[in-house]
Amino acid sequence: MVILLPLSIITYVKFYNTLIPYASPRIPIHYKPNSIYDYDLSSDLIHLQSNLPRKFKFDPLLDYKVSLNFEILCDTVKKGDVYQNSYSIINDQSEPLFDHEFYVDCDSRYIYNNNNDLVPYNLRFWVPPMVVNIKRSIGFQLSNYRLNGKTLPSTFESFQILIDKSFIIVQDSSFIEFEIVYTGFRYYLVKHYYKCLFIGVLVFWSISCSTSFLTSMYLSTKYARPLIQDPQAQNNTDHHSDDDYDETEEIETESEETEFRQRFSNESTT
Repeated sequence: MVILLPLSIITYVKFYNTLIPYASPRIPIHYKPNSIYDYDLSSDLIHLQSNLPRKFKFDPLLDYKVSLNFEILCDTVKKGDVYQNSYSIINDQSEPLFDHEFYVDCDSRYIYNNNNDLVPYNLRFWVPPMVVNIKRSIGFQLSNYRLNGKTLPSTFESFQILIDKSFIIVQDSSFIEFEIVYTGFRYYLVKHYYKCLFIGVLVFWSISCSTSFLTSMYLSTKYARPLIQDPQAQNNTDHHSDDDYDETEEIETESEETEFRQRFSNESTT
């Protein structure tokens, strides 16, 4: 039974990978000052297929969420202020695909609390530097655009990203990815991964153990010899053996008497 546990884990992993496709890779984005559009920053023209692995394909049965990720640095001029900003995604024909607004809060307390969950703001200088994150950057994940996997490759064949106000953007942390929107049973497999892993392995292990047990019982019943014989049948066999022995003994006795009489008759005649 123990040897079936690794096989059950492998079976569940295969089952999970069949239902849950690979996530799309992260496509890096490089922003630069813009002088053509009404936006201060623009990215390079991005060709979707050239930035995807050769074997990767979007599932036409699933919906995808366009997730734009970047980090903004607040300089001393913008420190303490809140800015309303917007971004836009356009195709290679300068036609807008999607646009939306977002807000940038450059208050130092907001930035610190956004980057730290454990150490309070007023205690940041009383703990070791390795415990706190004192970066002045604000991370954004903008995912307000959703479309089907069947139309996504043609819609985002070539596109650019525009940002309204000129902020300092960390280029190494800027990328775009297409997140799968899971629904139904797939949602629970992804959302509660470890719980489903435990339950799934237990189910496959129970099925394997039950199948092995029933198969072994069937084979042992059909082909194995009985280990314990019926006591009554054993007594009957012993009784028949005793009767056969008595009959054999009587026949031998009669043969000896007949032989003795023949000898005696021959000696008397002589």
